[in-house]
Amino acid sequence: MLPFFILLSALQWASYPAHDLKLSVCEIEYHAETESCRLTFYIFQDDLKEALYADPFSPRMEQKDVENYILKRFEWKLNGTKQTIQFRSLREKNDQVAVQFSSENVPNSGLSEIYIKNTLLLEQFRTQVNMVYAIFPPHSKKVQMLTATKTEGRFSF
Repeated sequence: MLPFFILLSALQWASYPAHDLKLSVCEIEYHAETESCRLTFYIFQDDLKEALYADPFSPRMEQKDVENYILKRFEWKLNGTKQTIQFRSLREKNDQVAVQFSSENVPNSGLSEIYIKNTLLLEQFRTQVNMVYAIFPPHSKKVQMLTATKTEGRFSF
């Protein structure tokens, strides 16, 4: 019976759609009508489960674990003032997860700089790339590519 479970485990590992690309995306989108920002993180589920539970095949992904993980590893400031983010939703789709936060009372007038620090998944994957997009109309969309050697970025307006 034991060889059957070993074979089954091996087949699960072999059939799992592993990916070489270690990438997350964070979109920070400003909404003038509510003076708020929506921050959406797109992360591969297996990478996030590896970071949370040391098991990419973990059958669970608890909302509070994901929320706390991101809150500890992501920071942003507007014109030098740290912004707080509040958890809104967690959505799993295929091999990805979308985690949404919001930041309230975000003035767009006088915006000159956004500072970002993003260390998501860097403890697990040294080749991890964390893309950050800032969408603050009327300014054009801006992007930063953060890595293990560059965990902080700035957008100037």
